[in-house]
Amino acid sequence: MSTSNQNQPESSDEQRFIQRAMADIDKAEKVQKIKQIVVRLILFGALVWLMIREPGPAITPAMVFLGVASGIVAILFRIDRRINKNTTAILRAIAGVEALVRNQDNRGNTRS
Repeated sequence: MSTSNQNQPESSDEQRFIQRAMADIDKAEKVQKIKQIVVRLILFGALVWLMIREPGPAITPAMVFLGVASGIVAILFRIDRRINKNTTAILRAIAGVEALVRNQDNRGNTRS
């Protein structure tokens, strides 16, 4: 029984840690979405500026560079999105396990 009393402060600290981490991940996702929109607008604007500045059917090295940069940026954004998604899933699983352990401890304490 003394182990359940010792676990109570740790579980509340762990719960606060998990809640803060989840909040930080939500903030990071929002900031990442804003960054993605800004970067895409900059790349699109640069491509439009190149098309207006150098009219004609020819593809310039700058256009190729922008195309490659856009592809690399898209891949990096996907990797980042998957990392955030997996981190969120792991933290939710930890929070679920914590809730189960807490419920089992509470059931054991009420029966005694």
